[in-house]
Amino acid sequence: MSIVAEILSSRGKLEFEDVSSKLAAVQEAVDASVEQARSMLSHKYKQFRLHQENNQRTLLELQKLSTTMESLKTRIETQTKADIQNTSSELKTLSDALRKVNLKASCTKGVLEIDRSLGEVDQLLKSKRLHLAAQISMKMQTVVKETDDIEPEVMKAVKINAIIAHEQLLNDISNIWKNSVVCHHEDEERLFVLKIKPDPLPELIAALQLIGNDHMLQTFANRLLDNPMSTVMTKSTCYECETGQVTIKVSSDKRPAVLDVVECLAMIFEVLNAPATSDGRSLLSMIGHDIGERFCHMFIEEVLQKSVPVTAQEKSHFVEHVGQKIEDMQVFLTTSGFLKESQTDIMDYVQNIDLHFINKTCERYLEKSREIIFKDLHNTIDLDVEEGGIQEDINEDPSYSSLSSATTKFPKCSISASAKEILELVMEMLSESSKSTGMKAERLYLTARNALESYCSLTPIYHKKYLDSLPQQAAIFHNNCMYLAHQMLILGPHFSTLLSKSLQLQSITFFDIIVKLRKTGCQVFLDQMQVQRKQLVELLRDSQITHIGESDHLPSKTEKCVRQCLRQLEVLQHVCQPVLPEEIFNKAIGALVNSVVEEMIVRICSVEDIPASAASDLVTVCSLVIDKAPRLLTDPNKIHQYVKRWGAFEELMQVLSGNLATIEARWAHRMGPLAQEFSANQVKQLIKALFQNTARRAAVLANIE
Repeated sequence: MSIVAEILSSRGKLEFEDVSSKLAAVQEAVDASVEQARSMLSHKYKQFRLHQENNQRTLLELQKLSTTMESLKTRIETQTKADIQNTSSELKTLSDALRKVNLKASCTKGVLEIDRSLGEVDQLLKSKRLHLAAQISMKMQTVVKETDDIEPEVMKAVKINAIIAHEQLLNDISNIWKNSVVCHHEDEERLFVLKIKPDPLPELIAALQLIGNDHMLQTFANRLLDNPMSTVMTKSTCYECETGQVTIKVSSDKRPAVLDVVECLAMIFEVLNAPATSDGRSLLSMIGHDIGERFCHMFIEEVLQKSVPVTAQEKSHFVEHVGQKIEDMQVFLTTSGFLKESQTDIMDYVQNIDLHFINKTCERYLEKSREIIFKDLHNTIDLDVEEGGIQEDINEDPSYSSLSSATTKFPKCSISASAKEILELVMEMLSESSKSTGMKAERLYLTARNALESYCSLTPIYHKKYLDSLPQQAAIFHNNCMYLAHQMLILGPHFSTLLSKSLQLQSITFFDIIVKLRKTGCQVFLDQMQVQRKQLVELLRDSQITHIGESDHLPSKTEKCVRQCLRQLEVLQHVCQPVLPEEIFNKAIGALVNSVVEEMIVRICSVEDIPASAASDLVTVCSLVIDKAPRLLTDPNKIHQYVKRWGAFEELMQVLSGNLATIEARWAHRMGPLAQEFSANQVKQLIKALFQNTARRAAVLANIE
């Protein structure tokens, strides 16, 4: 025991004895005072005055005792606490000194352990005990960090050696990994080599995980998926197998068959299934954590989706042979740990092959329909009247027995070869749908409708440039739409009867598509006719007919513009008459001729003064129209049927070339042909423009009411 401790101990004892003795004396005095007070209170009423002085004295003694007790309490608290604090401070000093001594001893022990471990790591590396070597190296690093701030002069050399040894260990493990797990790719020869050495693999994997370099395993897994596996799925390959090694060579860029892909992948998985941990876990299982899900997606996208059967025979072969092989692969990958039991995407896809088969069939039809839609419209075929429908099927259907044979015929015209192809494709889909059941029948029916709707929607957009600029293209597209609408109108009920047996739909109809086809074809053709009409009207507006009164003769530009209009109409006749049905052509060209003559009538009637020589020139110009316009139609004698204002134009010619008597005779008190085409105000305006103000003119004007 130290001197300080002895002094503190003796002082504590003296203080304790002094306090204890005084406490005993105070206790005795308190007891005596209490007894005295009790005795005095018992005789309170009998000897009150006698004991009054004694009572006061006892009270004073109790107050003194209370003061003494408070003093003792204060002394105990102050002196005892001070002694405790002094003792704790000395103990803390002693504890710090002891801790420093222990740290020094630990440092010395660490130096010895590092020195001994350096030799052990070298021996373990030589014997390929990589995991234990990594454990010792990591322990050395821990010791170096713990003793980092203690005696750096002593530890410096040892720390440097430990760090060098650890870096050397990392380098050795990396080299061993490169030699043990090989995934080599040669671009020039299109060759892949996968080689696994099972001997140091468990020790190697354990060491990598311990030192925190397991990213090398992730890098290997990603490279394996990106190179050999993806290549096997997308290109035709051949392979050679040895123990722990497979060599894969690309034979062609042709997409391989599913069975070939599965077979080659099986060789890769077999090589990867080497034990990689002490508990028997394989390398295949370890890389599955990183690439298992991506492998499933890649296999589905690159192999299964590209190999969905397109015929019933191919589907049967897929179910019997391919499906079983894929199921075996799924079982192997799940058992080996490459895939989790919940990762069943591949098998789910295979088990739903019927649905994918239907989707692929419909996609194939839609893709083919788009290819047809994108074909040139000007590649045409001529339709005879007899080729309007499939008569054999129609005549056998009792629902058509009450119809005339002419009802099912389509007028003679030209259509695009693509329109014929799209109809045949739709017929093929509807025929296959009528022979199928369930979902397949319904999907094929809807796909047939989609193909026709796509024709309505995509063709005007894809061929917009030609439809807007070439009248013949617009006419052909009009024929195409009308032809398809006619065929669906005739054949739709026939197929509706057949499809109602295989489909559970409430309504099987094509009437909505028929309306859309007709509307689309008419709109495109009408837009083109509006463009042609606008061009003709613009030519007549530049003809300066309204400037006739400015000189005695007709402006030279007038006849030129009228001839240009007739020439443009002749060009339209040349390009449209061979392709359009006769009735449609006559209506279209008749409407354009009507626009020309109506514009000429309006402009001539608006002139206030027409000299006689100018009137004669106008007759000559109008005679060009009278001569050439009827020949634009297939039957010139039907000019009045298709050109509404033709009668008015002829009457205008009579007015321009006749005299007042002729005009009065053709008016005939509102009963003549002139009165049928012009109003009284228009006739009066022409008379005032053509004839001078005379009594005869006044008389004629008075008769025209």
